[in-house]
Formats: sequence, C-alpha cells, structure tokens
Amino acid sequence: MEWIHDGDTVSVIDSQNVKHKLRLYAIDAPELAQSSGKESMKNLVRLLPKQKTVRVEVENKDRYGREVATVYLNDKNINRQQIAEGWAWHYKQYDKKFYNDYDKLEKSAKDQRLGLWHYPNAKEPWEYRKSNREKTKKSK
Repeated sequence: MEWIHDGDTVSVIDSQNVKHKLRLYAIDAPELAQSSGKESMKNLVRLLPKQKTVRVEVENKDRYGREVATVYLNDKNINRQQIAEGWAWHYKQYDKKFYNDYDKLEKSAKDQRLGLWHYPNAKEPWEYRKSNREKTKKSK
C-alpha cells in the first residue's frame, strides 16, 4: 500500500516498482469536501496501513484512465469493508460482481447508522458532483 487519496481511491506500487492509481470497484465514497469525506478517507487509511502488501484484482479502467479494482489485505475485501462500516455507498450502476452482497451491506450499515449514515443528510457523491458541476456552469 502506497497512498490513500480519499475514501475510494488509492495508489499502490507493484512488484516491478510501477505505481498504479486505483479506483475501488463498485463503491463511491464521499468527496473530501463533503461532510464525512475526510472520515471516509481516514477509515480507508486504517483499513490499509502503509507499506502493507495487498492483492489487487483489476476489473477495468475508468474514463480517467485509473484502474478500477478490488483490493484485498490478508484476503479481506477492503471495498466491501468500506461499505460494511458505512463509509461508502454501493455504486450499483457499475457493479456486476458483488451486487447482492454489497447491497445488503449498505442497507445494514444504513439501518445501524454506521459511518456516513450517522449524518441525517448524507448526500450521494454522484449527486454532490453533479450539483457542483451545475454551480460551475451557472457561474461562468
């Protein structure tokens, strides 16, 4: 594990000493500027300590050229853990692999008011990004 960018993006260095920026598959965490965004990132830092060896399963690449992957530490699915602990949404529209499991985990975290679900007005990151784009367009 090399670097945590936010609650759903990390960088790793492979055995050939090549750095890879990874977007975690099938999850979407709050943006850093959102309420609970920094907490989501801190939780991922806790789950993925620096200098630990992780296993990465790349699913595809996103439109920004990042590899979209599931990250495992000691066989623990870290993407899944972010949802289970309430620090990320299940990004349903992009999930073709873990759908039922992640969906149940999100519902459980929400029912227990874990992580970001503790905040009464938790806003989905995709909605937050959309509203920011609209604000930017209006200000031009």
